[in-house]
Amino acid sequence: MTAVAASALVGCGGESGASGPVPKRLVSGPGFSFAAPEGLELARTPRSVTVLPADERSQELASVTIFRLVKPYRPALWPKASRELDKVARELVDSLGGEFAEEPETVRVGGLRGRRYEIEYEREEKKLRQRLTLLLSRRTEYQLLCRWEAKDDLPQACVNLEASFKVSL
Repeated sequence: MTAVAASALVGCGGESGASGPVPKRLVSGPGFSFAAPEGLELARTPRSVTVLPADERSQELASVTIFRLVKPYRPALWPKASRELDKVARELVDSLGGEFAEEPETVRVGGLRGRRYEIEYEREEKKLRQRLTLLLSRRTEYQLLCRWEAKDDLPQACVNLEASFKVSL
């Protein structure tokens, strides 16, 4: 159902300002948009947009990637679809050598129902946390992915991503 494993090493970023709200800009991708903190760099592909700090050493980033579903999703399919999403997330956790940091949960983001997974794993001797939110709509799966160092709080870019994500027609 999803190509999560293919893009699993992408994730979230940004810093919240100590002196107040972080200025935001609207970021658009193929069929979606979201707000990202100013000052982050953008990387685009035909199916995704990633925002990341200019510091190449940073582990933080946030991205949205779209995948075409083989069969159209309908709300009546949710029980089966959620089990499939959980299976794919478990395979991702195993491939990263990580573990679920929190219990998977059903969420609504941008008016769409989906599943959210918090994963912890190590890469290059750093403990990382990754939030993966998979949303379904008709023939499209939206993969919202954030990553940051596990010792840090949830980055502002991740907060912005889920709070502002919208599907555009």
